[in-house]
Amino acid sequence: MKRVPRTSVSNTPPRIRTGLSNMLSDSIAPGYELVVVALTTATYVVTTSHVSLYFSQNRKGDSRAFRLMVFTLWFVDTCCTAVISHSASKIMDGKMCIHSRKSPSPYPWTFALENACFMMFAIQGFFIIRTWIARSVKQQIHIGLITVALCALAASIVLTIKPFPHRLFSTFSGGVVGSLICVGVLAFTTTFDIVITIVSCYCLGTKRDRVVQWISKYRDDATYYVCARLIITGMVQAAAIITYCLVVKKDVWMLGHLALSKVYVNNILAIINSRLDDPHDICEYLSEKVEILFVPIEEDFPEDLVVAEPHSSDLNISSQV
Repeated sequence: MKRVPRTSVSNTPPRIRTGLSNMLSDSIAPGYELVVVALTTATYVVTTSHVSLYFSQNRKGDSRAFRLMVFTLWFVDTCCTAVISHSASKIMDGKMCIHSRKSPSPYPWTFALENACFMMFAIQGFFIIRTWIARSVKQQIHIGLITVALCALAASIVLTIKPFPHRLFSTFSGGVVGSLICVGVLAFTTTFDIVITIVSCYCLGTKRDRVVQWISKYRDDATYYVCARLIITGMVQAAAIITYCLVVKKDVWMLGHLALSKVYVNNILAIINSRLDDPHDICEYLSEKVEILFVPIEEDFPEDLVVAEPHSSDLNISSQV
């Protein structure tokens, strides 16, 4: 007789909750699915257009391994898009009571918020491998970057597991010390992101003497892009640190950090798309461009002197006056 009231009391709140969740999910699900599908489709279209632009304008000096790395980065970018979409569905599932069975996010059984750090590590690892293949960086630099990437992996695991130990929407309770530790871990990953961006831009750019020149004659050179990329990276990461310290719910910040990782992939693809063929070809192209500009001027210069007789007569008249 005692078991009956226990089961009835314990089962009543879940029924009420499921009823409310069904009502909310039925009313919100169509618009939610439309928004998420539209955003996901737009992201896929953008990333695919980056890769299609590269392969449609394939450079002569690119090796097969380099083109394979471009395709691999597109795959990683697609996986990162899936992570962001799935994370958005998880957050909306927890806050808006939308069932996961109605979530349109791709690959929900593979990716989750807790696995975001591994995707970030994969992206950083592809940065290093691509840099190594593209410009044959020394082995010591490659090993050093791999070591830093492993440290960043451990830091990202700590940063990811700490906000979500058991539930998806838990806040920090470690006090000032815990917040300082998390901010320190974030500062370390921020520094590594900036370093890996500089190294990638440098190794995917042109020669050393042209990259070192801060004031370049040609604004469309890789030097200008490296400087702009460094400034943007610093600003975005500073904004990430500020929002991380101010936001109470860390799940929103984690979603933004996933989006930031996706931004890095798109930036590397933008570097590839804007990269010219070869430094020697660049110099030859610029020299040909200069000759085209200056040769007509030299040919027309004597004719201008002959035509410019009225100006000389005017000078004679002015001198007589």
